[in-house]
Amino acid sequence: MGRPKLGIAYSVTGNYVKKTLPSLLSVLENNARCEEEKQVDICVFFYIQDIEQKSVDCLKKLCDKYKVPVEVFDSQECIDALEHAGDVAYNDSLVIDLYVVAPQRLDVDYNVLFLQSDVVLNHGKNLYELAIYDFEKGKKSCASTIDLQSSPMIKEVIPLGGDKHLFNDGVFLTSPKLYREHHTFEKYAESVKEKGWKFYPYWNVLRSGYGLRDELCVLPLAYQVYPAQYMLKTSQWIKMFGLEKADYYTKDEIARALEDPIFIHYVNFIVKKPWHKDLPASYRKEKVWPYQEVWNCYADMLGMREELLESWNKTKTEKMKRFFYDHLRWLYVLLCTYFYKKEVRKRNGIIRNLSDSDYIKTKK
Repeated sequence: MGRPKLGIAYSVTGNYVKKTLPSLLSVLENNARCEEEKQVDICVFFYIQDIEQKSVDCLKKLCDKYKVPVEVFDSQECIDALEHAGDVAYNDSLVIDLYVVAPQRLDVDYNVLFLQSDVVLNHGKNLYELAIYDFEKGKKSCASTIDLQSSPMIKEVIPLGGDKHLFNDGVFLTSPKLYREHHTFEKYAESVKEKGWKFYPYWNVLRSGYGLRDELCVLPLAYQVYPAQYMLKTSQWIKMFGLEKADYYTKDEIARALEDPIFIHYVNFIVKKPWHKDLPASYRKEKVWPYQEVWNCYADMLGMREELLESWNKTKTEKMKRFFYDHLRWLYVLLCTYFYKKEVRKRNGIIRNLSDSDYIKTKK
């Protein structure tokens, strides 16, 4: 019996391909270095909007080094399908969400893992369990780690049933074969029409979670850990995201995931992306914030770390948040909890009250 296959898929704009390379390298390198019985045969799929040949050449060169096949698609066809389903025409957000439609267009019979550009596979980890994941014996057609936004607080202001979940699409596993058999994208389109919900760009996570909610299996928390989860006390981020009454993960599971994550997702929360020059005061002695050295390692292996780094010009609001994080952590948590809930209510109101034409006018 040969090694199991696993697809690795990304959806980016053309100028973002280079920023995705550390993520892709982390997958290819760890797979090549793990014990032979845990290795998988990888196929890479890139969905790119505004394709730049120079960036694509870098991508193909990396895949050739590991003797891994790569297919590059123009993402516009998938974006058109999302817009036809009822999504707002906001391409920067739709590009992130192409996995909502992309799996049904992949004619493969093995699992495909969709990753965002700011996700890396931790040192010494492998992809074997994802390659052989059986989706509860065919009962479901996709899997993801549950996002912290699956909280009672957020559900109060987002029209989801009490047993429904949102998820973060940074690490998202699908079976294209089951995806097609379950008509998952068609269900997504129907749910959009059912609610008459035209999605605001901010809600790329909501859009995907809302449309696929009945299809979810839940991967362990270790498959998607945020640096912010390590930088705050567990009690603090549970408070911030309203998870006091939720039981998605036990405290022991949280502790194990933070100690030894499988995938690290560098979301813009407390700190910016790893390619932005940013360092909270409490981490200046170490010179890196938690897990950042993992991204640094793969950027260095590519010889691109300095090329990828960008300056971050903080706004007044960002400077204020950083001050409270550095000096009054408890107040930072209270403020974030308040403003986060307020923002959810505000944006949800905008989404439900604007028609397509009204939305386009406000964007202009």
